[in-house]
Amino acid sequence: MDNNKQNNRIKNLRLASKSQNGANRGLQKNNTSGFKGGYWSDRSQRWVVYIKKNKKPIYIGSFKSKLEAAAAYDDAFIAAFGAFAKTNLS
Repeated sequence: MDNNKQNNRIKNLRLASKSQNGANRGLQKNNTSGFKGGYWSDRSQRWVVYIKKNKKPIYIGSFKSKLEAAAAYDDAFIAAFGAFAKTNLS
């Protein structure tokens, strides 16, 4: 898998459900936090992290640092989606 959207050779493709395919998305263009799955909460003065699985949000936690929040997201996302997870560090 080379993550090249134009490379549709059989050896570069894999079967995936809609949910698994969605888990392989990168950062959205309108993202302002700089990492997937988190946002800054002015109310709590912490980074809040969620993942979605089967269209349901799953609260991961709130964190003092952006790096802790990104790492927590990555851990939870890998646990939920395995090989299909595109994390903050990938």
